[in-house]
Amino acid sequence: SSGRHGGHPRCAYFSSFFYAMLRNAKDGYSHENVKRWGRRKNLGACDRIFFPINVSNSHWCLAVVFPKEKCIKYFDSLGGRNSNCLNLLERYMQD
Repeated sequence: SSGRHGGHPRCAYFSSFFYAMLRNAKDGYSHENVKRWGRRKNLGACDRIFFPINVSNSHWCLAVVFPKEKCIKYFDSLGGRNSNCLNLLERYMQD
C-alpha cells in the first residue's frame, strides 16, 4: 500500500504555535511543551506533516516532514535556510 487515503496523501497539520512552543526552552528545545500535540495523530502513517514557521514575526515559511522518506524540506519564498528549525523538527520526530 502506498499509504495514500483515497488516492490522496495522508497529511497532518500543526499550528504555527507548535514550533514556537517546541523551541521555547533554555536550550532551545522542549519536547515537554509539545508532547501532547501529536498524540492523537499517527505521524508515522503520514506521508507529509506540515509545520508553518513564523520567522521573527515578520515572515512565514513552511517546513514539511516526509516521515517515510526520513526527509524534512523547508520552503522559504525569500530563499532563507533555517538549519535550526530543521534540527528541532528532526529531534521532535525522533523523540
